[in-house]
Amino acid sequence: MVLPVASFFVTFVGVYWLRKRAVAVGLMDVPNDRSSHSVPTPRGGGLAFVLTICAMTIFLASFSDLPATFAIALVPFGLAVATVGYIDDWRGLSAGVRLAVHVVAAAGALCALGGWRMDEWSNYEIATAVIQAGVLIGVVWMINLFNFMDGTDGLASSEALFICLALAFLLTSTGPVWHALLWCFAAACSGFLLWNWPPARIFMGDVGSGFLGFALAIVAIVLDDAGLLSVWTFVILSSAFVADASVTLLRRVVRGERWYQAHRSHAYQQLATRFGGHLPVVLLLWVTNAFVVLPVAYLSHAKRELAPVLAAGLIVSLSFACLLAGAGRRTASSMY
Repeated sequence: MVLPVASFFVTFVGVYWLRKRAVAVGLMDVPNDRSSHSVPTPRGGGLAFVLTICAMTIFLASFSDLPATFAIALVPFGLAVATVGYIDDWRGLSAGVRLAVHVVAAAGALCALGGWRMDEWSNYEIATAVIQAGVLIGVVWMINLFNFMDGTDGLASSEALFICLALAFLLTSTGPVWHALLWCFAAACSGFLLWNWPPARIFMGDVGSGFLGFALAIVAIVLDDAGLLSVWTFVILSSAFVADASVTLLRRVVRGERWYQAHRSHAYQQLATRFGGHLPVVLLLWVTNAFVVLPVAYLSHAKRELAPVLAAGLIVSLSFACLLAGAGRRTASSMY
């Protein structure tokens, strides 16, 4: 438990320092008509858990049996995602530049994991190429999924913490190295969440949200490849975010709106307005994950042949719930 405890305290102290620095240099998220907060708030706090998770990954790969390929896939390419996010936090970048970096980072990570052999592309069958393209799109989607859903105090960090804890629970019978890694991930998220819990004293920023999505996607791919956990179980664990983001973006695209632009039409944003605050939304996420998502994930892990069907059924059900909550509903701030 030494490494998780260290991860928690290093992240907690790191966020404290980053918050003071953000206030000093003016790295503040100033509210506008698309914001879910009402007072200027420091941002960029996600850098603390980015560096902590990378450091712990390198340590475990160096001194335990954590695969070196995992560290090679996660650290340099995860830092690339975090870097472009940090630049975007400071001065803004176009959606095209961010997406290009995300695609390159995802492709690089997959190559590092051995999923793609550049010298064998010409020999790939069509089915294999389709699968590889799907995995690439999935990683890029996860990067942006956490970015899309990081708009309410404590929401994205709570989801990441839940996924890490749930994975550790489902992998109880596996070797200790994955437990150590997942507990370090969870501890780092907890160290940040204490600062981000409603009302948030700092936001993670794109530097943190993109990295979280990328890191969790790489974990899911490696666990699936090792036969330890179906990627469909990971999809189930992420289903609350997947449903809200998918329904919202689909409705915006159908209306011809710029789906990549900031807005306030996600279900969680609609609920925050309806409930009069962020805390009820975060608590609703925890209740949904604990009493709906986790049992379905456990069943999919025990009956892996049912995992795809369970994932599809849960996402459809949660998508309907998001529609009822107002996901994608036209608002004054979404009419762009």
